[in-house]
Amino acid sequence: MMSPFAKGGVLGKKVEVVFEDTGGVPEKAASAFEKLATRDKVPIVVGESHSSSALAQIEVANRYKVPFIICEAWHDDITKKNYRWVFWAGPINSGVVDFYIAP
Repeated sequence: MMSPFAKGGVLGKKVEVVFEDTGGVPEKAASAFEKLATRDKVPIVVGESHSSSALAQIEVANRYKVPFIICEAWHDDITKKNYRWVFWAGPINSGVVDFYIAP
């Protein structure tokens, strides 16, 4: 069986990576996410290391129904709203404190 990546892309579709720099500024982060969702029509957004920016971006992800995978922002409030389009791929503040610091 041939690999789905053998001809490049994913499952025969070209993949293009589009970057936006949030600068760690919540307003800029929300604006950048909105641009990615509306102008660039990206199917998914991955990233963000600043919790304040991620908190602004989850609102935009939810509004436009664009999956958002957060890799490094740790604030517990990021998933408290249980938005269907927001995913976490890293630790959370309370988990780090409970596991590493509090014992």
